[in-house]
Formats: sequence, C-alpha cells, structure tokens
Amino acid sequence: MKLKNLSRKILTIAIPTWNRARYLKGLIDQLVVQINTFKLEQSIEILISDNASDDNTRQVVDDFIKNSSYIVYSRNEKNIGAKSNVLKSMEIASGEYVLLIGDDDRIRNNCLVDILKILIESKPGVLIDISGFRLKLHEKRSEIPLNELVRNYYWLMGNAGHYVVKTEYVKSNLKIFGYDYFNECWPHTQIIILGISQSKELCIVDNLTIPETGFHAELMVYSSFYLLRTCYFELLNSINDIKNNISEDIYKAARLYMVKSLPQQLLNILQCGIFVDDAKQKQQTRTHIINNITKFTLKEQLYLLIIYFGLALPGFISKPLSNLFIFLLKGAPGLEKKNEFVKTELQKKISESKPQTRDVRRLEFEK
Repeated sequence: MKLKNLSRKILTIAIPTWNRARYLKGLIDQLVVQINTFKLEQSIEILISDNASDDNTRQVVDDFIKNSSYIVYSRNEKNIGAKSNVLKSMEIASGEYVLLIGDDDRIRNNCLVDILKILIESKPGVLIDISGFRLKLHEKRSEIPLNELVRNYYWLMGNAGHYVVKTEYVKSNLKIFGYDYFNECWPHTQIIILGISQSKELCIVDNLTIPETGFHAELMVYSSFYLLRTCYFELLNSINDIKNNISEDIYKAARLYMVKSLPQQLLNILQCGIFVDDAKQKQQTRTHIINNITKFTLKEQLYLLIIYFGLALPGFISKPLSNLFIFLLKGAPGLEKKNEFVKTELQKKISESKPQTRDVRRLEFEK
C-alpha cells in the first residue's frame, strides 16, 4: 500500500495547548519529520487548538505553517477550560479520524504510518493502543466488541495518544448533547462509547506504542485528591452520565473494570496522600470521599474508607506503616520507586508557585 498516493485527509492529529510553547514546538518538530519523511502531507493534518495562550505559542506555530500547509492553527478568544478545548480540537478536525495528543507528549518514530495502514485497511470506529496497559490481554491486533473494550481498557480509552476515533463521533455527539454534557476528565471516553454504541462499528486494539515518551509526569502536580477525582470518581461520573444512552451490558462492563482496578488505585492514592499531601489536601480528599461515598458499591466503599482513615492518621504512624506495606508488597525496588516519586512530587509543588515554571500545573476542575 502506497500511502503517499492518498489524496484525502484520513487523520487529524489534534493538539490542545495552553502556554506551553516550548513543549509544543518539540512535538510539532517530531510530527513534521515523520510526515515529511513518509510523504504523508496529503493524508494527515496537524491541528493546534490554542486556549488563549499569552506566551509565544502563535509564533511557534506560524513558523511551522510557513513550510507545512498541513498544519492548522485555531485560537480561542478566551480560555474556555481544558475539557472544552479538548473537545473543540477534535470537533474542528477535517480528517476522517482524530488522534488526540497532549502538547507534553512525544510519539514513537514511524507510528503514523502504522496507524494509517490500520485505518485504511480495517476502517474501525475506534483504534485503541493498548501498549500502555500493564496487563497484556491481547498480544496482537484484535477486533473486539465494545463491552470487552470497556471491561478491559476503560481507563486507557481516555488517555491522549492511546486512541484514534472517527471524527464523526465527536461532531455528531457534540451536536446532540453540547459541550456541557460531557465529563470534566473523560469526555473522549464518553465520545468513544457513544459513537460505537450508535454506529455498531468495529473496535480494534493493538500494541502500537503510539506515545513513546512525554513530559506529562514532570509537568502535572499530583495529589491524593487529583488521583481520586481523575482516576476513579470522574470515571464513575463519565459512565453514569451516559447510562441512559448506552446498553446495560456496556454500563456493567465499565463498573466491573472500576471495581477490579480499585486495589491499585487505593495504593496510589494513599501513597500520594501520606507522603506528598499537606494537611489541607488530605482533608480535601477525605471530605470528597464522605460527601460521595453513597454513590459506590459496598466493596468500593470499604476501599474508600481505608483511604479515608489512612489519611487521618498522623504521619509518624502512617508513613512507617505504608513503607512496610510497600516493602512487603513490592520489595526494595518498590520502596525505592516510591521514594523517587515523593521526591519528584515535592519538587514540583515548589516549582508550581514560580512564574518561570508556570507550565508545571495541577488539574483545575471546570465545575
């Protein structure tokens, strides 16, 4: 298959961004090299949706546009929030499919050719890169039903760089429901589920390794509240909010995934809360748990209460207990990994308050 002979826009690479010009430049550089090397100019579009940046983002993009007609720049008149900018970047795509990538992500060399081949040959509704999933449930490319996709990869479906979805799913559902309908953290997950439910088209999973490296972990400030909200509570909201528009088996598949993943989530939340959070942040997490605990099953409530009481313990008790637990569960390497994580997070909290490092930030919830 000679991809260079294609004359239509098959794939839009959507990049929502805000005040991260230096990271955005590195990503565009990498994409341009791949597109030019394999002569994909006619079949790929790079679309930057600038959320009213006040750094040199526009100049960076304009410098690329001079030599690359496949790069499109869209700027919001004002900052419309992270979720809305993500949705807009996908909605205005001109490609048949859209791949969402964060401005702090980097992708594997040659992966764009691999993606295009699958899209052209298989014409899926959604393509999920499962290389970032710790359990390799599918070792090779597989066509799977939506309930199996959700049951095994519900969390991964919403991660930038890990999925390609038909642009029509985005456009049609935003036309039906509007921006406000969609979840703060997982709107793209909802789009995928709604789109496949409506179209009955194929879901394809493959170990593509699209996002190879990135700066996300270096730039995002983590806390127990962040992890609780984004990795669990908002996943629940995202499926509950569309429950009336999907089948019961899809809903149950999502809830099953959440319950299975809870032990690991508990470990992550407690680790961050005990070793990184200050007293105010711990209380924020505990308050959120108590205010929302009735929304969960009895098993989930038990795990959430462990977090609640674990964060209530004084540090001279919770820290040695946590270290012992990590050592028994993960051994010395696990303890070393935890110590490195804590050191990095504490450094980021300091950097967050400095003007020269304003690209280090925490997630702000729009609602």
